[in-house]
Amino acid sequence: MKMIKKIIIALFAVVPTIAFAHEHCCKCQCCEEEKTESTAVTEDTTPAQTPATAPSTTVTPSTIVTPPATVAPSITVTPSITVTPIVQEPKPLYFPLVISFMSNELFFGSKKNVSTTFAFGVIGSTLYEVNGIQASSVYNYAHNAYGLQSAGVFNTATELRGFQSAGVFNVTSGKASGFQAAGVSNFALGGITGMQISGILNVSSGDVKGAQIGLINICSGNAGFQFGLINISNNGVCEAAASYTSNNNIRFSVSSGMQCLYAVLGVTTNEAVIRGQEPWFSNHNTLTSAGLGTRAKSGALSLDLEVLWNQLADWNDNNCDLWENSFFSGRVAVGLKPIKHFAIFAGYTAMLECDYNEEAFTHYRTRLQYDYNDLFTIHSEFDAGVRLSFN
Repeated sequence: MKMIKKIIIALFAVVPTIAFAHEHCCKCQCCEEEKTESTAVTEDTTPAQTPATAPSTTVTPSTIVTPPATVAPSITVTPSITVTPIVQEPKPLYFPLVISFMSNELFFGSKKNVSTTFAFGVIGSTLYEVNGIQASSVYNYAHNAYGLQSAGVFNTATELRGFQSAGVFNVTSGKASGFQAAGVSNFALGGITGMQISGILNVSSGDVKGAQIGLINICSGNAGFQFGLINISNNGVCEAAASYTSNNNIRFSVSSGMQCLYAVLGVTTNEAVIRGQEPWFSNHNTLTSAGLGTRAKSGALSLDLEVLWNQLADWNDNNCDLWENSFFSGRVAVGLKPIKHFAIFAGYTAMLECDYNEEAFTHYRTRLQYDYNDLFTIHSEFDAGVRLSFN
């Protein structure tokens, strides 16, 4: 009994302790849960501060930061430079005097160019450079001709600084500076600074800074002065004209040269010849003219002054006196050039009749004339027509 009593007392002593421990544990968990809920409610239900109690704050606008633009890397292109080595020509072999028969026979086997001061050839002379005189009976050739080239037939040079004289023709393929004189023709294929004189033809493939004198003068550039029957240049006069006169005649003319001085060739005949009813140069029906003129220009307007020698010829009359059928005349014309290469003009011609050429005006009749005290008579003629330019 005592044992049972002790067990019951022990149980009563342990049960309250277990209950208290359980109650305490539940209280702790509940407290923790309540504390967590209380914290959440406090955060959710915290009232916003009123403007009256809120401290004064300055709101700074947000600064928009723009990212830097992407800069493409600069590329420097260095041009490639090709260095071409300068090939120097062999130094000329100098001899003060070179004599040859047909060419430069003495130095044919030498690779060096030959330079000399005096060169004489029985038939011809061929040298690299002449700084003096090169003369032969037929021909001369020099790459550089600095001085005088004289030949019976022709002279040729690549570069000329001096004088070329030949019986037939002279040719300079490069620059020419000096004087070219030939019986037939001169050619300066690189232009010339100086003068060309020939019996027939002068040609310059470039500007002529000087003069050309010959029957035909041709310059592909600008010419300083040209004098001949046919003159062609960019800055000169090269024209053909046709006009109808107050005496019912038709006049054709060609003008070529420089504006300061140009040559004029003309022919005047009547309507019957143009229509084929009469042959040319018969019955004194054809008047030929030749002379010189000068021109003044202002824009599209031009003023020409010409002095002409006129000749009435009759090829069927062997007894025709050319002197008695010739006369001088002066002409003035005003032209208008509305477009390039084309102009219209009107002119006046005064023809001089004296005692020696009265016969000429019995054939070449004029409607207007004025007699100056029986000393001379002025015959007048007006014309109007068109003019074509070739430069």
